[in-house]
Amino acid sequence: MPARHRPEVRVPALPAIVRGIALSSAPWAAAGVRYKRARLGVEAFMKLGMIVVMTPDLDEARAFYRDLLGLNLTVETANQLIFDLDESELHVFSCADAAPAGYRHGATAATICAFEVASIEVEMRRMTAAGVVFLHAQPAENPVSGVRYAAFRAPGGNVHELIERRAAP
Repeated sequence: MPARHRPEVRVPALPAIVRGIALSSAPWAAAGVRYKRARLGVEAFMKLGMIVVMTPDLDEARAFYRDLLGLNLTVETANQLIFDLDESELHVFSCADAAPAGYRHGATAATICAFEVASIEVEMRRMTAAGVVFLHAQPAENPVSGVRYAAFRAPGGNVHELIERRAAP
């Protein structure tokens, strides 16, 4: 019995950095994730569709993401802000409660948005002067990924990171 022909699906490459949001430098992330749906017996591609952040204060979030981080605000409604990230979007929704106060970075389960910068020290100084609270007094280093990082508090108690990639030796 001849094999059935399935048309090849081409998905545009997903860049490792989407306008400042670090996704991954892994080779599989750059081309989208190929996975097989075992139940359906078909192959498909998966890529990051959007990033969603919840916060109880949209005014604070607008000032933070647009004015401090410099993201391009494209849509604003009574309960949502949408920022353009080139091939993706950051959706900030209003919610009733801030993140739990007991969060411990690196110990508590969480999803972190990592914003890539050219100089982590320069951005830490700029953001600290603007009132941002960092969870790291000095940048930490992840030797596996080759990035330096520093976590900070965002509106609603969310935690994000600045990252700086080190040049290969």
